[in-house]
Amino acid sequence: NCFAWAVGVTDRAIRPQTWDALATAYAEVGYYNVPLTGPPANDDAEVYARDTDVGRPLHAHRVTDAANGTCESKMGDDFRIQHHRDMLQCTHLNGPTFEYGVVQARYRYDATRLRQWQEGEVTTSSGRKLKRKDAAWTSSGRPISKDKKSTTKSGRVVKKGGK
Repeated sequence: NCFAWAVGVTDRAIRPQTWDALATAYAEVGYYNVPLTGPPANDDAEVYARDTDVGRPLHAHRVTDAANGTCESKMGDDFRIQHHRDMLQCTHLNGPTFEYGVVQARYRYDATRLRQWQEGEVTTSSGRKLKRKDAAWTSSGRPISKDKKSTTKSGRVVKKGGK
């Protein structure tokens, strides 16, 4: 899907319901939020949200040629498209609304921060401490042990046995 594709993940979907869940999923693969000021860099992931629902990430693209504004997106599990950076931020003909909203966040790969992040700890809902590299996150952003992780057909992470 678009969120996974934007950060180079091709073996699973990333389906964030909140910005915090997206930040956690992206940190797992080394992408961290950077300011939107200034131009993007190659391989940055930019994430859209609608003005009417800024609390929920809607779409993401990967910047493939920052100098020319070229990006790539995935449309669900199907098509991969190449487009200009501003194309998905254009308004509808019938009014001042946007199909995908506008870019609200930018994420950039940082290997040093990834190593530090992986060595950090998280606490599960049962109070168990885990190294982040040994944890998986549910769609609601809760950490669970990777050995208790299961994935639904739609790619949603759930705890094995429903507990």
